[in-house]
Amino acid sequence: MKGSKPSFKELLDKGEIVEVTSIGAVCSLDEYEYCVRVKCSHWDEEKNCCGRFIWISVVYKGKYYTLMMLRDKAKDNVRLARYLK
Repeated sequence: MKGSKPSFKELLDKGEIVEVTSIGAVCSLDEYEYCVRVKCSHWDEEKNCCGRFIWISVVYKGKYYTLMMLRDKAKDNVRLARYLK
């Protein structure tokens, strides 16, 4: 289909992973639109990162995408696990 967006799975499987980070601007929790860091129960002050989500930067077919994923599920993904040490 012309103009259709690639699926999350397609981006993870076929895209080039540029960066994986534990600090992001957008939050997918219902109570927050943007990351509120210290005010959130998932924020790890000691590590200075989100304990629940990761943000994945992917380049696919010349376009840049930012994906969010639960940290626990990312550990099961072979391509992402190496970034989460």
